[in-house]
Amino acid sequence: MPFVVPQFTLIFILLMPWTGCFPDWMGAPAIAAYAILFVAGLLFLWVFRHNRPGNFNFRPEPPPDNQLVTSGPYRFIRHPMYLSLLLMMLGIVLLYGEPWRWLALGALGAVLHFKALREERFLCERFPEYSDYKARTKSILPFVL
Repeated sequence: MPFVVPQFTLIFILLMPWTGCFPDWMGAPAIAAYAILFVAGLLFLWVFRHNRPGNFNFRPEPPPDNQLVTSGPYRFIRHPMYLSLLLMMLGIVLLYGEPWRWLALGALGAVLHFKALREERFLCERFPEYSDYKARTKSILPFVL
């Protein structure tokens, strides 16, 4: 639970109109936000086409009967669900336009990074082939990280 509570707390913080400032649905950043949200949604659907509910967990510990998925978006990155979530929250940050939300988004990125590291320790223990998979794919950002 050490990563789940901060993850969902930061998502909640990012989604709420705390300062009375509501999203700018029509401004220039909104076009970029909509494009990012659309890509995030497509990635989310692609993930669920290859990794069905029940094969993953909100906690970093994988379910006991899960299978290693290396197809679809998992061919390119090991944690496409985290990328989809970060892209969704980036779209929200752009819609609100408040600078403090960038800090919350960065904190969410850090939480997901450390959650992924912990998850990968479990996956390396469970799947001997995970080390090879890890060596040939990026973690969260394709071609970068």
